Amino acid sequence: MKADKLPGDKMSQVMNILGLQIMDYSAQEALELVKEYLENDCLNSLELLTPELFVAADEDPELKEAIRSMDLCMAREKEILSILEMPDPQRVQEIEDNVFLRELMKMLQSERKSLFLLTNTELELEKFHEYMTEHHPMVPIVGSCATETNTGDEDVIVNEINSVVPDVVLAALTTPFQEEFVIRNKQKINAKVWIGLGKNQKGMSDTGIKTSWLSKLIEKNIFKRRVTKYRDQEKENQEE
Repeated sequence: MKADKLPGDKMSQVMNILGLQIMDYSAQEALELVKEYLENDCLNSLELLTPELFVAADEDPELKEAIRSMDLCMAREKEILSILEMPDPQRVQEIEDNVFLRELMKMLQSERKSLFLLTNTELELEKFHEYMTEHHPMVPIVGSCATETNTGDEDVIVNEINSVVPDVVLAALTTPFQEEFVIRNKQKINAKVWIGLGKNQKGMSDTGIKTSWLSKLIEKNIFKRRVTKYRDQEKENQEE
């Protein structure tokens, strides 16, 4: 599976994984785009991609289309790049070091941009809020919401966000609700940037929401097996 480099760009990569072709940006490129988005008058969406998300999209055409509709995508775990023929070592390292989220928080702090936190449960929201106030106390959190308290009513969730007009929405929601929610409501949400963290991230080190190492290991193994099967099928189709 070849990673095509853009002319004059050492890190952007076009990736085709399980039939989903997306552009993976470096942390610096993504930060520059986020700065531009913060000056826009519309909502721009960013999705951090995980092995679990690729597997789910392979089984759900609507989810796959929602991911394609994102303004910006980034690999969130190094296992995604490891299946490429020529993964960029620098990009792999910055994923391992969680560079994007770390530098994003610094940028939001320096520019005093406001956040809205969005999770599935009240317990996750409490942990998320505690982590942010402890590790990024200078980043203003102007609002928060747990979808379970609104019984999934999307208009209520949108109204919660719009009542405080945040610069950035940090969403740590389950797939496919996270991706499909922002696509369905993109024209309604009064914010500048939506960042989909997902629920099962790498320890959720920038949210305080933890996942078990065993569940993550299972997800990664499923991803690798699915990619191998997809490659074999593609090879068979080409030989016919």
